[in-house]
Amino acid sequence: MRRFCFQTEDGPSPPRRHSISLRTARVILESNPPDDALTKMLRAIESTASGDYDGLIGKTYTDNGDAPYARRRRNDEGRAR
Repeated sequence: MRRFCFQTEDGPSPPRRHSISLRTARVILESNPPDDALTKMLRAIESTASGDYDGLIGKTYTDNGDAPYARRRRNDEGRAR
């Protein structure tokens, strides 16, 4: 059984380590999950050939709302939009 270890970071909480099997990743993807960072990672795992799994090491997946603050546009009053 193939298991993939990964780390999640969410704000001020310390990073957390997890693991998931390839089989579980496939089952989760069959349920049409939301398009978030975890789902992006699972899709990458599922679509990668077994000989290329090492290429996944060090990859970062983010939610769409995680764009860096500097990239957000501001209106005339200085508020982010």
